[in-house]
Amino acid sequence: VRQNALDKRLLRYPLLAASADERNVLLEKLRKEGLGGSALYRETLPSIRGVRALVDSPEELLNARSFAGRLLTLPVHNGVESTHIDKINRCLQF
Repeated sequence: VRQNALDKRLLRYPLLAASADERNVLLEKLRKEGLGGSALYRETLPSIRGVRALVDSPEELLNARSFAGRLLTLPVHNGVESTHIDKINRCLQF
């Protein structure tokens, strides 16, 4: 059954930082404010414990490693209010 993206909503809002260091700084700012930022997997899928045996990956996955190292996500549930969004915006300013 084909799913329509309009019928779905994101569980987390993904952002891609310029570098892993920048992502880590942002996550620390979000953590200090209690805003629920997450690095999600932090690794490529084959690097996650318990997944390697399930994935055949003959390559180093350099692009995937870079992506995973820069990815962070923000909450988008209905408990996120405008005050949270304002705080998130301030955290994301460099």
